[in-house]
Amino acid sequence: MNQPMTRDEILTLLQHAQAYDARHIDDIMRGAWHDAAVRARWNRDDALTAVREHYSRSTDRIQPGNVTTWIRAQRSGPARAGEVLAALGTRPASAEHRAAIRAELDAKIPRPTKKGSARRRPPRETSPTQGAGPDPVGLSSLLSAAPKRHR
Repeated sequence: MNQPMTRDEILTLLQHAQAYDARHIDDIMRGAWHDAAVRARWNRDDALTAVREHYSRSTDRIQPGNVTTWIRAQRSGPARAGEVLAALGTRPASAEHRAAIRAELDAKIPRPTKKGSARRRPPRETSPTQGAGPDPVGLSSLLSAAPKRHR
């Protein structure tokens, strides 16, 4: 599993970039790059490769976003859950914990007992035209008096 980059590794990364673009490295730059590395879960090898690849194709000065974009393009699919949880400092829930949560939810959420016995909306007490407001032209009386046609 990949460990987050340290501030010393960020310094090494910035020194590699400095070899290409003669940038001045200070603590503010080092902190900003470290923040980007932690947020985007860079690892040392991928970040160094991203710098080398960038400068093999471009004369533009590399920024943290360029490294993140390159690393994400190289990863096939989303990060594994274990890597994300490790980065967050948490572990997956145990089977016992998942069962306890499931039981708690089952107690709070009623489940249908038979197929098709899900709770349905109660029937309307009035027809759509009754109680819908004033009928200024008397349309409802015309409709009820009209002869019904069968098809």
